[in-house]
Amino acid sequence: MPNYFECCKTKELSNYVCITCKQIFHRSCCNKRNDVIVIAKHMIYCSTTCQGKGEEEMEKDNTTKEIIRELQQKIIEKDKYIASMKKRSLAFEDDVIEIEKNYNDEIQTYKRQIQNIEQQLAYLSSKNSTLQELTTSLLMEEPPVANDIRATSFQMKTNDMCKSQPIEHEFDVHQTASTFAHCTSFPPYPS
Repeated sequence: MPNYFECCKTKELSNYVCITCKQIFHRSCCNKRNDVIVIAKHMIYCSTTCQGKGEEEMEKDNTTKEIIRELQQKIIEKDKYIASMKKRSLAFEDDVIEIEKNYNDEIQTYKRQIQNIEQQLAYLSSKNSTLQELTTSLLMEEPPVANDIRATSFQMKTNDMCKSQPIEHEFDVHQTASTFAHCTSFPPYPS
């Protein structure tokens, strides 16, 4: 397929361009020179010097392209690694959220238990203070009934002790003193 000039679309392009130095040559002039190397269609190396520079540039381009391919491969590998790390972090985040939810549920359960215990403690505390007041009032006041019961109990004990030991007509001084002491001993008074 022939190439045409941009300005004259009907006129076929018959010039060659050196891809290294960018100089333009007529086709007929290139045919006369021995050091011109045709690369493709209208691209040439006009001399061996340009060919050497062009090959160096192509080698650099190829090296650069190879480096670019390697870097692109590394980028792809790193993107895969990042994607796997994102999956791991999301799984870890889900685990952390689940653990936090469980701890929050436990905390709520403990709070309810604490409230129940506090209510029971308040109830027991009020009952304890009521019992303390009642005990204090009983200790401070000795109702006549308690005194009568204590006196009656003492009299009954004394009478029983004295009845259990009959008095003989012959008095033994030691026996009489111990019986008298035994019958007259009073139980301790509660404080």
